[in-house]
Amino acid sequence: ERTPWGPWTDYSRNFGPAEEAAAAVVDHILTDGGTILWQKYLERKAFGFAADAVCGCLTSELNMCYVTHDEGEGELGSDWELEEEPEPREIDSWARMHLPVRRQVINDAVPGTAASSKLSRTGDIRKMGASARSRMSDRGKSAKSDKKADVKPRAFPLADDNALDEEEERLRDAKGQEEARRRDKDRKAKEMEKSKDEERRK
Repeated sequence: ERTPWGPWTDYSRNFGPAEEAAAAVVDHILTDGGTILWQKYLERKAFGFAADAVCGCLTSELNMCYVTHDEGEGELGSDWELEEEPEPREIDSWARMHLPVRRQVINDAVPGTAASSKLSRTGDIRKMGASARSRMSDRGKSAKSDKKADVKPRAFPLADDNALDEEEERLRDAKGQEEARRRDKDRKAKEMEKSKDEERRK
């Protein structure tokens, strides 16, 4: 085309290929630069991750080797030592077969005295015990005869070797009578109080 000033020259026609080439170069530079930056980033993070992983493994191993536990008690004071064993108390005087038995010789006893009467009573008691044991043995023999010969008896009379103390028995009887009198007295007092309450209600 011609113009009043001469032919028209399009100078922008030559810039198209140059712009395309420049765009391709810039794109290649950006791609390669991003790849390099990403590799650097991974290398930097990988070192830190590896260090943290190694530290975690070592810490867990040390925790397993040095487990927290109780060290136990230290030296205990005198307040925690074993106490002395308590001394046993005296046996009660009312315990059976505790009081000493006063034994007297039969030859020294004069007939008609208290000693002779005590000895005679003691002899009677022993005779009664012997007769009771003999009766028990007779019953045992009769029971054995009824059973078969091959069956062994399982029950047998026990020998009573304990000698009765008359003084101890007398003290026990006195104590029992005293308890009976006390209970009777308490019962009468309760009855009197009950009768008084009934009179007041009337």
